[in-house]
Amino acid sequence: MRLGTTHAAAPGQAPSAGGWVPTHVVPPGGAATWAEPDPDAPATARLDAGLSIGVAERRGDWARIVCENGWSAWVDARRLQPLS
Repeated sequence: MRLGTTHAAAPGQAPSAGGWVPTHVVPPGGAATWAEPDPDAPATARLDAGLSIGVAERRGDWARIVCENGWSAWVDARRLQPLS
């Protein structure tokens, strides 16, 4: 599954009560996502390059991201690019 600005996704966790706030962008080449922060688990989807995302939680090199539509997953935080 690929997720991007033109791709719909099944909702995961809803954004926080304060609303969705983009903090990072997916790097060129896109980014794999996981259901849990476990590199041995299979990737569940792929985010399109340039997609704005919000980082909701960090665990070491992992970040739980939330998309504007409320879909949530874990990614390799080292690959994310902060919004300037």
